[in-house]
This record gives sequence, structure tokens and C-alpha cells, in this order.
Amino acid sequence: MALVNRWPQSAEAHFALGYVLRYAGLLDEAAHECDTVMSLDPENSNMRSCSWTFIQLGQSQKAIKFLDLDRGSEWVARVTPYLLLGEGKQKEARESVNNMPSGPVFGRDLLQACLNPEQGRQLDSVAKEFESATMAELDPERRYSNGTLLAFCGQRDAALRVLTSAVKNN
Repeated sequence: MALVNRWPQSAEAHFALGYVLRYAGLLDEAAHECDTVMSLDPENSNMRSCSWTFIQLGQSQKAIKFLDLDRGSEWVARVTPYLLLGEGKQKEARESVNNMPSGPVFGRDLLQACLNPEQGRQLDSVAKEFESATMAELDPERRYSNGTLLAFCGQRDAALRVLTSAVKNN
């Protein structure tokens, strides 16, 4: 808060506050800071992670504005399936998964197995690898989002373990 008070016209200060508020679970307050960020610096691609705040709030159009700041990047390719799933667009999410980078912690393999019935037989083994990679991550926000993905894919026990670790790691 001190940064924003000291530099109220700084998009970076509002972004930093919004980031902290999102981690604290204060999504409405984080959204307010992200709206301020967009009004102060509407072209700064470094502010793209504000999209997570709006994805978690179910405000897809606002999330898309932040994703558009870095359209075509690997980062946006990782986030887009989550946005589409939040909108209930499973077919589009299934297609967008192919644009995600590989690597177990990003969820590409899990989403492919989860969203494509013909790959469903692989779901349990892919989920175990995904859980293991997630637990090696230090970032509790990644654990939280990955835990919700495991739950979405019906991997309840793994989801509970990952979400519990997110809470324990603040």
C-alpha cells in the first residue's frame, strides 16, 4: 500500500499491490488495482498476470484484455485453456491445449488426457506426474491452480493433497 500511496500514478505500484492482494485471496481488491493498472499503462505486457485475477472472478472479458497485452506468447498459451474452461468452452479449451508448452507442471499432458476421451486411459499416470511436478513447485499459487485442475479432471485425492499444500505454503 505504501508504494501506491507514494506513487499513485505508477502502474507498477498498483500491479504489485494487486499481485499481493490476489495471493491473499482478496480478488475484488486485486481487480480494482488491475483496473487501475490498465488505465495507467494500457499497453504494458508485464501486467498480463492480472488476467488470473479476472479468471478467478469469472470475468473473462477483463481477463482477455490483459492476455491481449502479450498475445502470441508462451505465457498466454499456458493461460488460455484455463480461461476457456472457466467459460465452459471445453471444445475450444481442448483445441487451445495444443498451443501450450510441454512440461508436466504446465498441465498440457493432463489437460489433453482429461479433455480428450480417447486419451482418458492415460489420465491416472499423467495426473501422478502432474501432481509430483506441482509439489516440487515453490509457488503456492501454481499449486492452487494445479490443484483445481486436478479436481476438474476428477483426480480428487491428488487435488486435495495439492490444494492442502497450497494452503500450508500460504
